[in-house]
Amino acid sequence: MSQGSKAQRFARITCAATSSGSALIEALEAGRYTVLRLDGSGVRDKASFLRQLELDLPGPDDISTGNWDAAADWLWQLFSKVDDDQIAIVWSDAHVLLESSLETLLTGVTMITEVAAMKFSRPKHIIVCLVGDGETFPELSF
Repeated sequence: MSQGSKAQRFARITCAATSSGSALIEALEAGRYTVLRLDGSGVRDKASFLRQLELDLPGPDDISTGNWDAAADWLWQLFSKVDDDQIAIVWSDAHVLLESSLETLLTGVTMITEVAAMKFSRPKHIIVCLVGDGETFPELSF
């Protein structure tokens, strides 16, 4: 990726308004990120978050995301098998979990970023983009 790419402006964790979601994904794809989409519309607690990971992301079939440790192993396997060195998880409707369980949202984001910081066969840049409604999620311009 070139030094001037739009996607390089994103922090490891980025929040964006729902209305900016499409432009965010376009900028990430233009920056050569593999975009993995997580639908947060039905995520209201730990169990629904872990279940949604398995439903939406192309992780391994032989590992379940039944608890935080298993989910971390599952994510590591997923990130390892993605050929690209830049990965973005775009979590839509993140406000739903923010409103129902801030603790679970923070634990989930922490888990993803901790796995992203682990060693892989080659270096990877992995970011989390929380997209939602409300003051926490600003409009982004590209």
